[in-house]
Amino acid sequence: MFKKLNAKILIIVILILGGLLLLSEFTGKKDRSFASELIAVDTSQVTVLEIDFPKESTSVLLQRNGTIWQVESDGKQYQADQQMIKRLLSAYVLMKPDRVAATNSEKWEAFEVGDSSAVAVTLKAGEKVLGKVYYGKLAFSQPTGNQQMMRQQQPDVKTFVRVAGDDRVYAVEGFLKSSYQADINSYRNKQLLKLNQAEISSIRFEGSRNFNLQKQENSWMLGDLEVDSAFMVTYLRTLSRQNSSNFVDQALVSSKPFTDKLTISGSNFKPVEVSAWAVSDTLIRHVLHSSQNSDGYFEGAKNDLYKKLFPSQEALLGFEVD
Repeated sequence: MFKKLNAKILIIVILILGGLLLLSEFTGKKDRSFASELIAVDTSQVTVLEIDFPKESTSVLLQRNGTIWQVESDGKQYQADQQMIKRLLSAYVLMKPDRVAATNSEKWEAFEVGDSSAVAVTLKAGEKVLGKVYYGKLAFSQPTGNQQMMRQQQPDVKTFVRVAGDDRVYAVEGFLKSSYQADINSYRNKQLLKLNQAEISSIRFEGSRNFNLQKQENSWMLGDLEVDSAFMVTYLRTLSRQNSSNFVDQALVSSKPFTDKLTISGSNFKPVEVSAWAVSDTLIRHVLHSSQNSDGYFEGAKNDLYKKLFPSQEALLGFEVD
């Protein structure tokens, strides 16, 4: 009798375990299906991002020509920040829905994913539409845990998202909508200078300053005078990487001769020129342009950019005191 009872119990246990296994497999497939329902796009095929901002009544076009991305808005076109575009595209690979927030179009406006309220991004390969995503409002929540941990942790941020062809609204982790701005300048190439400072061997100043800096072994020389070593360390660091988001209109200096010019030479790179124009605008004071970024013209007064790139002889020799 006990043998029969044990056999029955064993069969029941096997059936229960088998059922749990099937349920686990079914749930796993459902999770994978849920994740893939958002958007599946081969980002290497994307050549166009059309970004519509209905609230601002404007749009921005990002378009890849060969390997270079351009940004266009209101008839103006500039070279885009290539790394920024890569980050925008990679977000579609990582974008996974956390939960379904709504299941029908009646809730779209509440989550700001409607046609007139969302930031809409259309992904294309040439003229072929690969997908369209509507980014809506953000939701913040404090992570669970004890009070001390909660003060140390950042809030949990979700963006409400809708995909064309799907009425559902999803909550997706991250500040996704904030990645897209109506201002064309936010997508532009902000690089002014990018050099390996160890390769720089000569710096020539022309215009209001006329002198040369030459590297000789471990020292920098201004004619027969040795340049202040501490100042030069900072200056070379400035020349090696300099970005700015303070764009100005090229028309301010078109057809005008430069006031100052800096030519940086060395090994393993073509000479780089930085030109500066003095302008009457007291807020801008100077307009700066680098041969490394043909589209970029930048404000010189902001963050003392002009002063950093065009130091005086006194500063280079350690005589100038701020």
